Amino acid sequence: MSKDLLGWRANRKMAENYISCIEEILANEHIFSNFRNNMFYYSQILEHLSHNDGLIYGKYILEKYPHLLNSLNEFKQNDKVGSPILYNYDKFGVINPTTLRYIKFAGDIQAAFGDLNGMNLIEIGAGYGGLVNVLSKIYKFNSITLHDLPEAKKLQKKYLNQFNINPIIDCEIKNTVTENSIVISNYAWCELDFETRKMYLNNLISKCKYIFMVCYDINVKEELLTLNRNNKTEIDILNPSVIFSSKK
Repeated sequence: MSKDLLGWRANRKMAENYISCIEEILANEHIFSNFRNNMFYYSQILEHLSHNDGLIYGKYILEKYPHLLNSLNEFKQNDKVGSPILYNYDKFGVINPTTLRYIKFAGDIQAAFGDLNGMNLIEIGAGYGGLVNVLSKIYKFNSITLHDLPEAKKLQKKYLNQFNINPIIDCEIKNTVTENSIVISNYAWCELDFETRKMYLNNLISKCKYIFMVCYDINVKEELLTLNRNNKTEIDILNPSVIFSSKK
């Protein structure tokens, strides 16, 4: 049966293989315990960063956010579930390169917005929940709400529950936003088709106090710039992505 991709502009065969892979992960505890370790269809979407990618992110963290090393042991808990591929990096020790990416983005978010304790975190396209997990080592959020494919949301909830984080996964988009919300998206929002991006922009993104979006589709960034806010854009260090942060 063909799956509803909810506006995701992915190759349909690849997307359906990804969804089927998640269903296997959820159905089998042994597979769940190893899902971050080179599962082909899952790694096409997530957990595909190389050792060298980790070196680039690690160097940036050391230069820009050295204070985050004080929380390194807490961040490395992200690698305790799913048996991810690990490498040994100077100053960081043994860690997964995707976790280093999440630490870098967490530093970007902290630099852009400061104290987010007590805020409501919303993520569009949360992967397996890794960025939420890393951010939760820095901040105590009032609530965490995830918007994604139904199967992905179930995996995110299962993963984050391992760390006593209980995200909201059943919530209409228009009912997500509260006065004190930050919305983030690590590449996922820019992968949606125009109508779905517009729906998120009008009903969620534009209403949040803070916005942090990473977009590798540079043209999509222009849609964010239509918001009449205090905007900032910069190019990511690893690929030609735009990091967009915004405050009301």
